[in-house]
Amino acid sequence: MTQHIPEHIDDDQPLPPIRDFASFEREDSSTAGTVATAETLSFVCDHEGCKSQPFKRRGDLTRHQLKHGTHGKLACPAQDCKRHGIRSFVRPDKLRDHILAGHDDDTICLCPDCGKSFTRDLFSVHHYQISVDPFFHLSDYRTCPLPRCSYKVHERHGIDTLQLHILNNHDLKGRARFSDVLLGRGYDFQSLEIICPMCGPNCRFPNHADLYHHFDQFHQHLPICRRHRNTSCPADCSRRYVYFRPGTSKSDSDDIRQHRLTILSLWPEFRHHFVFDDIKRCSRKI
Repeated sequence: MTQHIPEHIDDDQPLPPIRDFASFEREDSSTAGTVATAETLSFVCDHEGCKSQPFKRRGDLTRHQLKHGTHGKLACPAQDCKRHGIRSFVRPDKLRDHILAGHDDDTICLCPDCGKSFTRDLFSVHHYQISVDPFFHLSDYRTCPLPRCSYKVHERHGIDTLQLHILNNHDLKGRARFSDVLLGRGYDFQSLEIICPMCGPNCRFPNHADLYHHFDQFHQHLPICRRHRNTSCPADCSRRYVYFRPGTSKSDSDDIRQHRLTILSLWPEFRHHFVFDDIKRCSRKI
């Protein structure tokens, strides 16, 4: 069968419009709560009163829209903090970053589970035992104690980096103004040497590992290896001071208790010490 070809085509007759790719993309991707514009292929939140800028990816819009939901809200536990209610957090990591950057160790935090109040450093120990807790990883971090500094370090990267940060990024005059604050965290403001809280200013160490060894040797004999639960580990290995286990004798716990916050600041793993037994249990979780 021969296809009929018209003998005459009117050059002035308009051709049907060609649909661009953007229009097909818009039809396929548009759903309730999203608006994709043909010009930019951006996604706009249609929640009433939301003033956010358009998003380039649907995933970004989806995460943003969680803020407008009513479930999974994470309020900041810090006393008098405004990040609660509609200003709460959706993601635990964002809540953690806010607590570390916006509140210091002396900030009073209220446990949402048992109602007890703690300073931020003790609050992190109180919540460390529950791995699914949104505050679980707080105790892994140490922050710069000087005001308006957002520097923080995870314990796996070594607390010595915090010591170097303070020495290299804050001048002597600034450190002198906050010498008491630095001393409360265990550092000499001039040299940034570590001062043993138990022994006083004449007992100094260049790094944190030396302090841990000193504490274990002179202030309490602690089992510090997973394989040696009842005696101090005789091995000299790279993980020696990372996984220490508390000893069974509590005869000197009163002396240690007086300085437990400073030791905790210098030694994240110190959170396992029995001197914190009074704050570890959360009545509504355990």
